[in-house]
Amino acid sequence: MISIATIDAGNRLRVLDPAWVRTIADDMAVEGQQEPIHIVERGDRFRLVSGARRLAAAGLLGWAEIEAKVKPASALADDASATLAEIKADMMRGELTVLDRARYIAAWREVYETVHVPPKRGRKPATAPTETTDELIANFANNFTDAAKAALGLSQRSIYLALQVASIAPELTTQIALHPVAGKQSELLTLASQSEARQAAIVDMLVSEPVRATSVTEALMLLGTTPSVAKLAAYERIHEKFSTLKPAEKVAFFELNAPDIEIWLAERANTKRSKAA
Repeated sequence: MISIATIDAGNRLRVLDPAWVRTIADDMAVEGQQEPIHIVERGDRFRLVSGARRLAAAGLLGWAEIEAKVKPASALADDASATLAEIKADMMRGELTVLDRARYIAAWREVYETVHVPPKRGRKPATAPTETTDELIANFANNFTDAAKAALGLSQRSIYLALQVASIAPELTTQIALHPVAGKQSELLTLASQSEARQAAIVDMLVSEPVRATSVTEALMLLGTTPSVAKLAAYERIHEKFSTLKPAEKVAFFELNAPDIEIWLAERANTKRSKAA
């Protein structure tokens, strides 16, 4: 049992949904804490690795302590390691919106390149996807196993699109993190293609009270701009919907498409054997 006051949970990549926190708090009030949070030692304090919603729910209930699995400082020696652990924990659960995934992939790639790409002298290059080479993205994508790529949707194309979405200013992504647009890749790509000033105007229209626009496309039309909506391939539109499904729904999708998946797996295995021969 760890004192909640000693746990630092700031600068999280994911914005907490108050409705989720309240729901978890209601359950914890009756059933108690079912699963410990994960933290890492940082001197005489701790940094949260996973379990932000449970931690917030405990705070909402007025608890002074929370059950936690504690890793020694050496296990996650620096902030990059702790951030990567946070990313992996949330991405493996498959509960992220398109916007969440984009921010996580961008942060994961940044950690990867910090370790694997030698720093260049002179001015630090911008991290916008337009200045990211295909080779760097490919190297990052190839860092994962085939199973991880399939499960997490980390193809070179999906990573490139995620980096475009992640180029939206952080303060704006925080404002729309719980908005329905956060789950729509085409809308987010359209927003990312606008100037920073136009992005801010659009987001203001989405989150204002009363709401002045319900989508990026509508906001652009109200601003007097003919929107150039980002076009996605059919399989990307299906993936956009698939990424929002619950685990049980994903399994049902796999069952419905099992024959095609089995053919694809067999063909991929044959290709690998041919390359190895």
